[in-house]
Amino acid sequence: MINLNKEYIDSLATNANAIKKGRELGNTGFVKLNKSQDESIIFGECTGSGKKNYLCSADFLDMSNPVFRCNCPSKQFPCKHTLGLMYAYAAGKEFAIEDIPEDILEKREKKEKKEKTKAEKKKTPKKKNKTALKKKINAQLEGIELLDKVVKSILKQGFAAITKEDIKELDSQVKELGNYYISGVQSELKRLILMLKAGKKSNESIMQQIIYLKALIKEGKKHLINRLEDEELNLAVDSNIEELLGHAWKLTELEELGQFKKDINLIQLSFNSWEDDARGENVDEGIFLNLNTGEIQNTYNYRPIKRKSDMKGEYPVIALLEIPTLYIYPGDSNTRIRWEEMIVKEAGTTDYEKAFNYAEKSYTQVIKRVKNYIKSPLNNVLPSVLLYYSKIGKVNGKWVIEDEDGKRLVLKQDYNQADCSLLSLLNADYMTNKAILVKIIYDTEARRIEAYPLSIISKEKIVRLTY
Repeated sequence: MINLNKEYIDSLATNANAIKKGRELGNTGFVKLNKSQDESIIFGECTGSGKKNYLCSADFLDMSNPVFRCNCPSKQFPCKHTLGLMYAYAAGKEFAIEDIPEDILEKREKKEKKEKTKAEKKKTPKKKNKTALKKKINAQLEGIELLDKVVKSILKQGFAAITKEDIKELDSQVKELGNYYISGVQSELKRLILMLKAGKKSNESIMQQIIYLKALIKEGKKHLINRLEDEELNLAVDSNIEELLGHAWKLTELEELGQFKKDINLIQLSFNSWEDDARGENVDEGIFLNLNTGEIQNTYNYRPIKRKSDMKGEYPVIALLEIPTLYIYPGDSNTRIRWEEMIVKEAGTTDYEKAFNYAEKSYTQVIKRVKNYIKSPLNNVLPSVLLYYSKIGKVNGKWVIEDEDGKRLVLKQDYNQADCSLLSLLNADYMTNKAILVKIIYDTEARRIEAYPLSIISKEKIVRLTY
C-alpha cells in the first residue's frame, strides 16, 4: 500500500507555488481518481487549461524511487497535477480500482530495461585517463599558486589601503581562477572580496577569511602534490579537501571508494535556506539524525541564484526516511550525505525516543571536543550537536541550557530565522529534561563557546525553532 503524507508531497514540489496549486487541484481538480489492484500506482484525470483533461500518475512500484508522469506541457517534475493527485490520496479521497493503462505498463518495461543496462555499465569500471588527470592536477596547483600571490599581496598592502581599482583587479583574478578547476577556492576568494567591498565587515572577519584561505593554500598544495606522487592519482577520502577545492563528488565515485552505508534510517531535525553570494547559489541545508549511529549528518542542495524560478528547492521533511543506500562524503564531524532512493514513513514515538536518547549529556566533553575541532580553519565553524538539558531558562536576560552537572551553555539569538524568543512560547513541560539541536560557535567578543538553538526534541515530537 502506498504511504503518503502532506509533508512528503511538499518535499517533492519544485517550489511553493506548485504546492499551493497542487493542493487546490487535489481538492477540486480531478474528474477521475484511480489506483491499481496491487496499489502500486495511483492515476487520474485532472481538468486543465486545455480542451482535454490531463492524465497523470504517481508510480510507486519501487517505493524508494517513485516515478511521476503527466501529459501536460509543464517542465516541472512532479507537476502540479501529479502533486494534486498525491494530495488527494493523502487526504483519503476515494480511488476506484482500475487496470493499469497500457502506456504506463510499456513505460515500466522500458524503465526496467534501462535500469538493467545502467547496472551492467556500473559493473565495468571506467579506466582513468592518467595523462589528463595529471594535467588537471598541475593546473590546480598553478591556481593555488595564483591564490597564494593574491593573498600575500593583500596582506602586504593592508585592508585599509585597498582602493576601488584594487578591487577591480581582484575581481579579474577571481575570474582567472575559473581556469584552474578549483571552483571552491574561487568562491572563497570571492567571499573575501565581497567583505572588502561591503566595508561593513570587521577587520576580524576579513582576517578570519584570510586565515581560511592561507590554510586552504597550504593543505591544497600538500594534497595535490601527494596525488601526483600516487601512481593511481586517487581522490582523498580521509578529509574533505577535495570538496573544499571544488570537486563535485559523483555517487559512483563515492561507491567505488566505499563511502556508503546500507539500510539507514534518518529523521530530519532542522532545515534552513540562505543565499550564498560568493558561490552565486541558494543553499538548502537539511540537518538529519542517523538513527542507526546517532551521528548528525547534513544534506546540501545548491541552486543558482540567477535561476530561482526553474530550480528545485528543498523543504522540511517531517517523516522517517528509510534509505537503502546512504552515500557519505569524505569529512569529519557532520558529514555531508546524499541518496538516490528513499522510503518515506510516518515517524513514531519509538523513533522520537531513539533520537532523544542519542543526545549528549556532558557539556564539558562536548565543548572540549568542539574546541579541538574548530582549531583547524578548514573545519566547519558551526558544528551541529544534539544536547540533553536538565533545565532551560533565562539567566541575566540570556537563554541558557544546563546539563545534569550544572554546566551551562548560553544560547545565541540570530542564526538565520532561529530566534531564542520562540523558546518563551513553549509550555512548561519543555523547560526540563529535553534535548536540543544546536550549532556551536565560539563568540570572539565574549570569548566563550555559545550555541544557536535550532530544534527541541522530546520523546514524542520535534519542535523546530527555524522556519
